[in-house]
Amino acid sequence: ASAVSRASLQSHIEEAVQKEVARSALVDYRRFLQEGHDRQRAKRWEMPLHLRTGPGPVAQGFPPQMLTATADALSRPIQMAVDPKWSTELKRMNDKAGQRIEYERRLAAAVPGSILPELPFMYPKKHISNPPTPFFEPGVRRG
Repeated sequence: ASAVSRASLQSHIEEAVQKEVARSALVDYRRFLQEGHDRQRAKRWEMPLHLRTGPGPVAQGFPPQMLTATADALSRPIQMAVDPKWSTELKRMNDKAGQRIEYERRLAAAVPGSILPELPFMYPKKHISNPPTPFFEPGVRRG
């Protein structure tokens, strides 16, 4: 029994020596750095939510842009023309706002000598939609 225990003890010693030889300063350094990162991460996660740091205040909520301002300004109208929201819905809203401004301008009687028309002679209200503009039916697309 002592020969078996001596052999197993010797094999354990040999394994420990091989592990020690396989270790290097670089592996130890990398492990040290990783453990430091893990400690910092654990320290951050243990903080209460209101004390945790977020993204920098300069980029808060705004992703960094990889285009120059000129390139962005030149490419934006093309992107908007392709997007249906910008090309149709917002154009319709802009046209309605223009019609309302035109209607109010004509009613204002801002030119010297002009007067506000009486009710029977009022201009038609082209800017009012029927049903009102925010009308929404699920699944129905208005064109």
